[in-house]
Amino acid sequence: MENQDELCRAYCQSKGIEVLGIYREEGASAKTAQRAEFLRAIEFCRKNKGKVDAFVVYKVDRFARNTEDHFYVRKMLIEYGVTLHSVTEPIGNNPAEKFIETVLAGSAEFDNAVRAQRSISGMIAKINQGITPFKPPIGYECQHARKRGEKKLVADKPDTQIFPIIQKALKEFSKGIYTQVDMIQLLDKQGLSKIRGKETSPQLVSKIFVKYLKYYAGIIVNPWTNEEVQ
Repeated sequence: MENQDELCRAYCQSKGIEVLGIYREEGASAKTAQRAEFLRAIEFCRKNKGKVDAFVVYKVDRFARNTEDHFYVRKMLIEYGVTLHSVTEPIGNNPAEKFIETVLAGSAEFDNAVRAQRSISGMIAKINQGITPFKPPIGYECQHARKRGEKKLVADKPDTQIFPIIQKALKEFSKGIYTQVDMIQLLDKQGLSKIRGKETSPQLVSKIFVKYLKYYAGIIVNPWTNEEVQ
């Protein structure tokens, strides 16, 4: 990121562009629509229409990850009198440069789609191994690897304090005679709110006895195919 900053500054200096603002998004992906710093940069251009004439990015794929967003925002910048510059790519306003920009925007979208598909394929493989790639429901300890960026390698383990409480509550729930309020009282009577340090909400009860009921029964549901894995 620091190197990208330096290259962007050097580019501006070589083109005689005065730097009015620097917007960095640490760890943010261009595929995410709600990027705070990116939106701030666009808003700065809008508010300073006529005073800003260049929007400099390190690469086109830092600008947007699909062609629809790319050209939508590009059109906005044109309306503000702002030209998009890429430090590492020859984009511009002549036909050849516009063509290159279109290809680069499409390539960024393709790359993002491939990455997403690989990620989904990896998560489906985990599910088929009996490992949920997502955060587990209350009562389980997430077994993500300690080092950041490493993937979950084993199934989540039951929380030694909370899982027995959930297990007992599920047995009572199966009788079909308890209301939501009854279940809250039953859980808290077993010490759930004390262990968690917060009140047991109706929303949590709904998650336990509706949303994650199959998970507690030892079934992982593939969210992409709705297939059940035991």
